[in-house]
Amino acid sequence: MTKTQFDFDSAACSAAAAAFKGSLPKGMGGGTAWNIENFSTWVAARYPWVSVEAGQEWGTTRQNLWLVCTAHGRRYQTLPDNILKGSRGCQCRECANEANSTSAGKIRKPRASAAEKRRATELYTELGSYAKVGRILGRSDRTILNWLNPEVAERDRERSRRWDEANRDRHRATKRRYKTEFEHGRAVNKASHSKRRKAKRGEMWIDEDGTKYLLIDPPKSAEDLSKEQQIYIECERLTRETGVVHHVDHIMPLCMGGQHAWWNLQILTAEENMSKGGKFREEDRLLYTKRLLELIHNEKL
Repeated sequence: MTKTQFDFDSAACSAAAAAFKGSLPKGMGGGTAWNIENFSTWVAARYPWVSVEAGQEWGTTRQNLWLVCTAHGRRYQTLPDNILKGSRGCQCRECANEANSTSAGKIRKPRASAAEKRRATELYTELGSYAKVGRILGRSDRTILNWLNPEVAERDRERSRRWDEANRDRHRATKRRYKTEFEHGRAVNKASHSKRRKAKRGEMWIDEDGTKYLLIDPPKSAEDLSKEQQIYIECERLTRETGVVHHVDHIMPLCMGGQHAWWNLQILTAEENMSKGGKFREEDRLLYTKRLLELIHNEKL
């Protein structure tokens, strides 16, 4: 069986690569003077499952080079700068898929807290380098840049939003593939469906501002269940007669504490429901208040 990246001691490989890098001469700008020969040696020391294709001319660390994955026999291009920074540019597609599929259950980095961002600001004032701050905090230099420069973060969000709008079908196809072909994606999808089913049964813990509470729906009478069923039947009828797909939507979303009860259900077109997502819009608040008042006064809707 061909060895992969998971069969090697990553710490030992990194130490060998660091020792070799330290022995290289310095360039005109004070950095290490890379060329195709010593770069190939460094890659072989740090990533034994990857080799640099022979016969290439060295340009800069931001000029694509051809690599060969010895585990899968795949030839692909990447930037030397990505490999030197230790990012996943050193992996072929099969290696990356294998890493993703075996990542289920691993502890992920938590979301940044206000204290961590303040610490990043203090360190940057002292050190003046995003990369140095990132190494201390265990984050990427790009993450530190986004924390300290809101304009860059907003620009990145706007760029992502434009890309999503222009590649909506491609994005959805990628998400479907992630949820069906990869172990971690299947686990996330299963957990999401389980959480939603528990919310409908009134058994889900909701964590809001650090406070946990349990949603408990009162026992539903036969009349309440019949009203829910009639709403779903009406939704199917509208879909069949109009040719436009309709969904049954929760006026107050389940993720915000809404109950799965007939008075918290409404019928929306699929397009409107998908665009709404988990938001509690102003018109939904008005309708929700109206439903509750009518329920309290036992009036027919």
